[in-house]
Amino acid sequence: MFREHGKNLNEHLQRVADIVEKLLTNGWDCSGGLYTLEFFKEGITKSAARKELKKLKIDEKEVHIEEFEVEEE
Repeated sequence: MFREHGKNLNEHLQRVADIVEKLLTNGWDCSGGLYTLEFFKEGITKSAARKELKKLKIDEKEVHIEEFEVEEE
């Protein structure tokens, strides 16, 4: 049981590493917490983000997309 769980965790972490590499290579910034990674790309809309994910072969089910308005100082 532990070996199977370890195998599943390894596969999941390898996929996360692939996604991180693809996004960073394509101009996204990343910050992380204990359980999440957050990515940000200046000037991209939610629609454009979806198109880019598709182009990068990242399934939308693997990420959560939110669009924020950046306030000018």
